[in-house]
Amino acid sequence: MDDTQPRPGAQFGSVEGLFDEWVTHRDLARALGISEGTLHRWHSAGTAPSRVKAGLRVLYRKEAVREWLRAQERAS
Repeated sequence: MDDTQPRPGAQFGSVEGLFDEWVTHRDLARALGISEGTLHRWHSAGTAPSRVKAGLRVLYRKEAVREWLRAQERAS
């Protein structure tokens, strides 16, 4: 392909940085120091941060996780 031909998929724009504001299920569990199973249970119980499912991936928006953490804060 010469330099004058567009790259395949170029008409859809770049996906670079698309997931910068998202964290995976595995990474969130690790960051919280809990198992992935515990995070699943929290989701089933309705106590986990909100999430989206994109294909086979479960993703959490970082700002939603921060909001969820703030909501968990309690005075001692």
